[in-house]
Amino acid sequence: MRCSKTMTSVSILVLAVCLLAGSNNDSGCSSGPSAAGARLEGSKAWSKAFFARHGIRTAEFVVATTMREADAALARLGADVVVKADGLAAGKGVVVCDSVALARAACERMLVLGELGEAGRRVVLERRLRGRE
Repeated sequence: MRCSKTMTSVSILVLAVCLLAGSNNDSGCSSGPSAAGARLEGSKAWSKAFFARHGIRTAEFVVATTMREADAALARLGADVVVKADGLAAGKGVVVCDSVALARAACERMLVLGELGEAGRRVVLERRLRGRE
């Protein structure tokens, strides 16, 4: 059998945590960004700073590591915010809020109670944008 006569499409799911660890470069078994490129997905705070540094449009944001910083961010941004765990949280690290109380509770769960472990030790609070993504 010759591979050139067979058209096959294969999709392989590679976990972001593997890409961040650089396994894409080491194994040669997957296709994706390098560990440096995957950092855009691995840290929301790093991504937002990268966007700001390079003039890439993004929602207004504040990075917080304490409730005091989160409260200051909420005073500045208002109630319509999205709270994001900075690190990888397996799809559980984003809370879309429509009240300061909800946003504050989300920050407290991540920063104080540690519900998302290391992923939630730093949060990004960003102004909620409306419309199509």
